[in-house]
Amino acid sequence: RLGSIVVADIAAAAAASIEWPARVRWLWAERQPAVVRGDRRLLELAVRNLLQNSVEALRAAAGTVTVGVAREEGEAVVTVADDGPGIPAELMDRVLDPFFTTKPQGIGMGLSIVQRVAEAHGGRVVVAATCSAGATFHLRLPAAPET
Repeated sequence: RLGSIVVADIAAAAAASIEWPARVRWLWAERQPAVVRGDRRLLELAVRNLLQNSVEALRAAAGTVTVGVAREEGEAVVTVADDGPGIPAELMDRVLDPFFTTKPQGIGMGLSIVQRVAEAHGGRVVVAATCSAGATFHLRLPAAPET
C-alpha cells in the first residue's frame, strides 16, 4: 500500500476527520508542495493523532491549532502547533513514550503511534514546547525526489 502522497492532502484529510470543538479553530500556516512515499492510511493516522493531541491539550480553553506543511532539506515536514498550556520541561523527554499520559482518561498511545509511524517511514518526530506557550510537533519524513 505504499505510494506517492501529497503531504498537504494527508494533513487536510486528517483535519477533516477531527471533531473540532466550537472553542478551537484550526488554520493553515503554510502549504508548500511536498511529496513522500509511504502508507497514506498510517501517515494520515499520525497527523490525526497530532491534531487530536493539540485539541485535547486545549481542554476547556479556547485556542488555535495551526497546521503547516513544508519541504526542508530533503524532508517533508508536517507541523502541528497549539497555543495551549505547553509541556512542562520535566516531561519533554517522555511525551513520545508508550503509555505515558498526563490526561485523566488517556492511555498514552497517540504520540507513541506518531513516533512509530514516522520511524516506519524513515522519519522522526521533533517536539518543541515551552511550559506557557503551547506545544509544537514536527513530523519529519524523507521527501520523495522532485520530478
